[in-house]
Amino acid sequence: MPEYKGYQIPDEVWPDIVKSRLMDDLAADPKNKQQILAMAKAKYPNQPIPEYDIPKALEETQIAPLREEIKGLTGKLAEVTGQLAERDEREKLTSLVGADDVVEVRKLMDEKGITNPETAAEHLRLARQTAPPRAMPSLTFDTGNLKDWMADPRGKAMKEAEAALADIIRARR
Repeated sequence: MPEYKGYQIPDEVWPDIVKSRLMDDLAADPKNKQQILAMAKAKYPNQPIPEYDIPKALEETQIAPLREEIKGLTGKLAEVTGQLAERDEREKLTSLVGADDVVEVRKLMDEKGITNPETAAEHLRLARQTAPPRAMPSLTFDTGNLKDWMADPRGKAMKEAEAALADIIRARR
C-alpha cells in the first residue's frame, strides 16, 4: 500500500490521488491555469467556475463596449489630427508666400515632387525673381569693311589707332 503524507492509501484510490496532484500542479502554473479551467467548464458547463466565468462576463459586458468606443475615438482622433496637420501646413504656407499663392505652391509641390513646403515656397519666389529670357542684342558698332581687317589686321589696327589719336589731339586744341 502506498503512503502519502504519513497516511496509508489503498491501492484502488491511489491513481485518483495521483491525478488530483497532477491537476493541482498544472492548475498552480499560470500558463496552464486558464486551459485547465476551460477544460473543466467544457466538461461541466452548468457548474459555476468564478475564475473562468467572471473574466468572460467582464469581457462581454464591460470591456468589449469600451474597445468599440476606443476604436471610434481613435478614428475621430486620426481625422482631427489630419485636419490639424493640414491647417498647420496651410498656415505655414500662408506665412511663407501669402494667402494668394498657397494654391500655386501646392500645385508646384505636386508637379515637382517637392515635399517640404518651405522649399516649394522658396522655389516659387526664385522663379518669380528670375526674368524671362531675352534675345541677344545685335552688334551696335559699325564693322566697316571686314575684308581690310582680315587681309592685314595689324595694319588696319594701326590705321584705326592713328585715327583715334588724331581725334584726341584735335579735341585738345
